[in-house]
Amino acid sequence: MPSLCIAQTNFTFSVEQVGLPNGHFSNYKFDGFSLVVLEGNKRKESRKLNQTEISQIDSVIKLIRLDTLVERYYRQVFDGVHRTFEFDINGVKKKITLNNYYLKNLDIFIRKVNSYLDERNRLISFEEKLFNSPDTALYYLPDFYIDTFDIPEHYNFYRVMCFREGYLETEILDSIQLCDCRIYPIDINSVYRKRHYWRAFRLENYSWRRDYFNNENQVFRTEYVVDIIPFNIVKEVVYTRLGVKPSVVIYRYYKTITKLE
Repeated sequence: MPSLCIAQTNFTFSVEQVGLPNGHFSNYKFDGFSLVVLEGNKRKESRKLNQTEISQIDSVIKLIRLDTLVERYYRQVFDGVHRTFEFDINGVKKKITLNNYYLKNLDIFIRKVNSYLDERNRLISFEEKLFNSPDTALYYLPDFYIDTFDIPEHYNFYRVMCFREGYLETEILDSIQLCDCRIYPIDINSVYRKRHYWRAFRLENYSWRRDYFNNENQVFRTEYVVDIIPFNIVKEVVYTRLGVKPSVVIYRYYKTITKLE
């Protein structure tokens, strides 16, 4: 990849900041001449930078060494603040995404850009103290995610995958619509075939329907699963991820009751 840090440069950039869960958008755009600030689709400020100001930003870009930064920095938090930086410097493009992540290099860059804006329109900025404090992501999952079962003997090789679509955060139990547990066997010809073991579908009133499949992928049994509220937690798994700030992910599996069809 060509170097991003060479003599006097021609550059453009954009910075987008999204606050979740409300989806508040802010954007800075620089086309090589003018700096524009947008809040949603509304233009808040637009001003043409003089050559001195452009040269100062150019110096900051060289200082923060964009070529040493990776494309994505993130922590295990789903809401919060997400920022996307896009640069085009002498024809070399660089995109960096920060998901709830404080990065000093880009903080320096944003501070310089903000210095040219009216204080009321400095819509994008980092809060270093906030980003350096611990956070916790908490999931509540039905206990059938930790079901155990016997693998059919005629499977020469297999891999088990249990996964879900969507995610659960805090105590809001309306995100997951499908849980799918599958076995991937290899037959006598070493052909990798997919076979469903069971699937669970969310119904109304916090209940689930779980279908079991035979070797021909036909449903041979159906169960209805009713959540117990308040939750009776039967298992808890905690993961700690260290980064710019400590991140803790907690999975709490709550007990369910099952009735056959």
